[in-house]
This record gives sequence, structure tokens and C-alpha cells, in this order.
Amino acid sequence: MEIKNLIIKNSFDESLSCVFRDCGSSKPVVITLHALSGKKENRSIHLLAENLPNNGFSTLEFDFSGHGESEGNIIESTITKQLFDLKSIINYFKFKKVIFVGNSFSVITALAFTKLHSSLVSGLILISGRADYLKFCDNTRKDNYKLFGNTFLNEEYLVDYMKYDPLEVINNLNIPIALVHGVLDEVIPFSDAKKLFNTCPSLSKELIPIKNGAHRFDDESRLDMFDKVLTFLKKNF
Repeated sequence: MEIKNLIIKNSFDESLSCVFRDCGSSKPVVITLHALSGKKENRSIHLLAENLPNNGFSTLEFDFSGHGESEGNIIESTITKQLFDLKSIINYFKFKKVIFVGNSFSVITALAFTKLHSSLVSGLILISGRADYLKFCDNTRKDNYKLFGNTFLNEEYLVDYMKYDPLEVINNLNIPIALVHGVLDEVIPFSDAKKLFNTCPSLSKELIPIKNGAHRFDDESRLDMFDKVLTFLKKNF
């Protein structure tokens, strides 16, 4: 396996920090997408990025603009801008086929990109995703746009977010899709995963409950997630 640490420019001339683990496989590259305010080293998606190459899947992990080691401002890292980040990365590597692993907020980013560039996306693994996306907007407004600590969003950010309805997108997808969700998720309830699953028409969809998993998986539930995601990937790719 070859590991490449790279800095790639997005279309706004901002540097994006990336790690590409190339195992030489002809299978679609798995691209992990971190959550809002997260980074590529977040433990659940990082576990996948580090270990899937040992199982035949090359991986790419990166920090969205405004996050981690990448340049930019988090308040400008809207869904629309994240889509530009993704397109810049895929164009740089000239990937022909990819599988997205979306985590929490970035589940919507993964779905939105798939709608726009369906020929590029072979499959989706959606972890802890939100179906009732407008609830996030309502709760953020009620909390005076506070995200965490001293980080705040704004109305423009939420207006952009509201353009991307995950249920509308997933209702038109017929690729392998895994909906992975902690049964005890205290941030986004497991019922959201069920709603996404029931809306999706794909004949290759799976609902994967993580027993005792909260929104942030602990060590045990994280390993359970990895095993089940790997089984899904081997079955479908």
C-alpha cells in the first residue's frame, strides 16, 4: 500500500489536506467525509480509511475547507461549497468511480453529490444521517445560530443547507446503499435511518443498526461498524 499526504487546491484557491491510501485495487475508491466541525482523523471514519486498504479498497480522507488542516472558514463551508471541494479532489485524482462514506452532516453532502454526478458514484455508506434535515435548521436558529463553543453559523448557511433534501435525493437512487446508525443515537434518532431506508428504492440497500451505538461510537460499536461496513463492501463490490 502506498500512502500519499497531499495538499490540493479547491476552486477557491484554498488548500485541502488529503491522505490517499492506494492499495492498487481496481475497485471504486472509498472517500470518507467527516461531520460538520469535524476532521479527517475523526475516529469512526478514520478507522475505515486506515483499514479498508488492507481489505482491497483504496481510500481517500480529507478535511473540508474550514476544517482540520485545510484552509478556509467553517461558516463558509456550506453544502454547496463542500460539493466544490469534492469535485476538485475527484478531478485532481481523476477517479472514475467512488464510494462515499458520509458521516452525520456530510451524509447530505454525499447524497447531493450523487444526485449531481451520478455516473461517478458506485455506492454510498451513510453513517448517522439525518432524514428530518429541517430540524437541524430549527434547532440552530433557536440556539441563536450557535454550533459549538464560540463557533456560530448564520442564516445564509442554513438557507443553503435547506436546498438539499436527503429524502428527495435518496428516493431516486438505485445503487448499493448502507444506512449505518447507532440504535442509541442521542443526536439523530435511529428512526431517521429507518425513514431514509424506507424511502430508498434501491434493490441493494441495507439498514445496519449498531447495537448500543450512540451518535459518536465508542470503541466497541466502532469495531462493530467497521465489520459490518466491510461485509457490505465485499458483498457489493
